[in-house]
Amino acid sequence: MGLGLNGGAYILKIIRGAMASVERGQMNAARALGLTWFQSMVHVIGPQSLRVAVPPLVNAFSAVLKESSLVSVLAITELTRMSQLIYTRTFRAFEVYLAVGALDFLLTAGVSAVSRRLEQRAYVGGRMV
Repeated sequence: MGLGLNGGAYILKIIRGAMASVERGQMNAARALGLTWFQSMVHVIGPQSLRVAVPPLVNAFSAVLKESSLVSVLAITELTRMSQLIYTRTFRAFEVYLAVGALDFLLTAGVSAVSRRLEQRAYVGGRMV
């Protein structure tokens, strides 16, 4: 719960900063076209801020993924703690920790690949779409 609250605070700051990065004139233009505040946020401000927010959001997700190993100290069973339990039963430290490291690498690499793909879709020909 603590990691969730901490991660949520960072994510909230990222989204707020991304929305603040969109020029005020965009909201004024949307309102001038007759859109309500909610419609302006969904159709104009949201898509523009999402392109700015994707890289730091993926970074925050990766950080929470890596920090979740700290949860094992609090006696909540997760990947690192489970590997310690398996190691104490089998005494095969190399195989257990190699598998954990590979799984952690695959999770982080997957998140990074998704991030790169989202960034490539956001930028076409050197400009933001």
